[in-house]
Amino acid sequence: MKVAYLTAVALMLLSTSALAQTPFAGQKSAQAGPLEPNTWMGGAQIGLFNVENVDDLIFGYGVTGDYALTSNVLVGGSLNYWDKNSAAVSTQRVGVSDFSLGAHTKVLFTNLDTPLRPYAIAGLGIHRITSKVATATPGEEPLLQKYRNVNTGVAGRVSIDLGAGVMYQVQKALDVTGQVEYRKLTGIELAMDQLAFQGGVAYSL
Repeated sequence: MKVAYLTAVALMLLSTSALAQTPFAGQKSAQAGPLEPNTWMGGAQIGLFNVENVDDLIFGYGVTGDYALTSNVLVGGSLNYWDKNSAAVSTQRVGVSDFSLGAHTKVLFTNLDTPLRPYAIAGLGIHRITSKVATATPGEEPLLQKYRNVNTGVAGRVSIDLGAGVMYQVQKALDVTGQVEYRKLTGIELAMDQLAFQGGVAYSL
């Protein structure tokens, strides 16, 4: 997991550095500033999820879409997915995954001609959490055990999402994004609140 964490962080840092050094970097002042109302934006994200009661950071990915109601207010949605499979413990192997659909509002905090646009984000999410418990066949050698008897549980949950992020414009229609978001899940016996650290790109359509 540490390797995946370091790899994801390195890729995000390298992508930001490389894009910032493109020939378009010198044109940011003329191109940056508030978004034009009625602008559509689409993008992709990768990130790390710190999930309560789940060991280690979990790698996940997703897509986003936004619509600019005004130059400072965006509304949109996102799809995210992560999964975690534990190592075998005794005769069992446990796995959990989360597929979520979210709706959000972003409020940008700048009207200046700058490529850096911080924002706050708030929204609601619907989560489909799947858990799997596989049991090994008794009497088999540990190295030859096959986890055949799989019990699967699926639960739908709602989350309240709050966070902050920044959009960094590297071209007129292309932004590099970074975001931290806390997701409070409701109506679940085993707490699975999430802290998501995500980076990605967004393209104005």
